[in-house]
Amino acid sequence: MLRRGGYGERAALLGAALYVLPGPLLKSLSVGEFANVFGQALALPLLAYLALNARRLATPRGLAGLAALLALALLGHLGVTISLAGMLAALGLIWLARPATRPAAGALAIGGLLAGALVALCYYAPLADVLLARVGAPAAATAPRTLADELNLTRVLHVQALLVALGAIGGLAALRPAAWRHAWPQPALGALLLAWWAGTLLSLRLLLFASQGVRWQAFFYPALCLGAGPALARLWACGRAGRLAALTLVVFLLGDGLGVLGTPDLAPTCIDGGSRPAARRNTYRTSSA
Repeated sequence: MLRRGGYGERAALLGAALYVLPGPLLKSLSVGEFANVFGQALALPLLAYLALNARRLATPRGLAGLAALLALALLGHLGVTISLAGMLAALGLIWLARPATRPAAGALAIGGLLAGALVALCYYAPLADVLLARVGAPAAATAPRTLADELNLTRVLHVQALLVALGAIGGLAALRPAAWRHAWPQPALGALLLAWWAGTLLSLRLLLFASQGVRWQAFFYPALCLGAGPALARLWACGRAGRLAALTLVVFLLGDGLGVLGTPDLAPTCIDGGSRPAARRNTYRTSSA
């Protein structure tokens, strides 16, 4: 996505390197939550398609590809589906704000209705009562306590503040493509990153007021890597010291992600399926749809 978005191979390689050892996904694999990883894998092709083909979504072929990939993404984990829905809603609003991308916003709405209706009838309809109960049930803890639990869980998942900072720098720069050396043949990547951040905030808000589990850390991690890649590439271009600093940051973040596999809170005993506050007070929460 970064290479085709105009950032160059160096930014693409650095961003991809950071995603080699993603802490949240490794944590899910360690405790047997394969549905989370599978749902993430189903959603990423759709996001790449939106970033690289926004100008062609209004064509019949582009709309067909959008509907097919969206239907596939909706078949995954419910928590990923909720995060994806919030992100797509934010992306549609961002595209509506620019006349050049309003046709893409219309295509996104049409594709979303087609794919959503098909998947709802064929996949979610038999479980409608269960899903509505999970999403509509109030949170078992107060919002401040839930937020504190989420911040602690983010630390357990090894989502470093350093990576968040690098991702934020790259994401902000994506909104000003002229500030970067490379031209932007596909400027939709900046809108996608902005929507990714907004969708993550919507997912976090859902956790504060409902009992449905959402793995917003795992969903957000690729956006951080996409933003950090150009930021590290810009640092790499600042001479020998910049290259050393960029390489040190990459090695540190990869080592931290690898450290997930050695932490004691990966024990299978944390899979208790209990209520949200009890299940994740001191360990990795695993109760989800």
